[in-house]
Amino acid sequence: SRSAMSKQFETNVFGMLDFTNRFIPVFRAQGAGRIVLLSSVLGRVVIPFMGAYCASKFAVEAMGDVLRLELGLAGISVSIVEPGPIRTNFRRRVVSEAARGLEVKDSVFAAHYAKELTEPVRTYSRPTDVFTKPPEAVAERILHALESRRPRTRYPVTGAAWFGDIAARFLPARLRDRILRSKVIGKEVG
Repeated sequence: SRSAMSKQFETNVFGMLDFTNRFIPVFRAQGAGRIVLLSSVLGRVVIPFMGAYCASKFAVEAMGDVLRLELGLAGISVSIVEPGPIRTNFRRRVVSEAARGLEVKDSVFAAHYAKELTEPVRTYSRPTDVFTKPPEAVAERILHALESRRPRTRYPVTGAAWFGDIAARFLPARLRDRILRSKVIGKEVG
């Protein structure tokens, strides 16, 4: 819905932009600075049923790329950190928020939504899950972006983020679509 999209953009894009804009004049005046934006690989590879989140993260990715181009000559570096699944309660909160914000009753995906939003969220919260990393892994990438002599433009953190990065750069869009559709949607809708 429009309100769900608006809320995502207020938090993920405009809030980050407002915060970042407060530092740019200071960095310009001192002739150097570091900006680190927290994004998501879902800002480069989308998955079904997370349109508002993915769209907001695409905006963050574009904002980071543009800021890097515009501010680079002023000695200001811009890096984007793409965490992926991290062992926190974030996914649980996202699912809970989605359950409140989605209008699913008349959707052709109603069965999928019901399954996803009522099943306990286990995948990204198990401490032994090979696809997740602890929050410290994100902190390490942020620290590298802030302290490195040559910070990277992007920092994928988890294996899922690395895979998404590779998929975004090298897989044709139709093949990505087919893979993601089969993994996420399956054969629920004909």
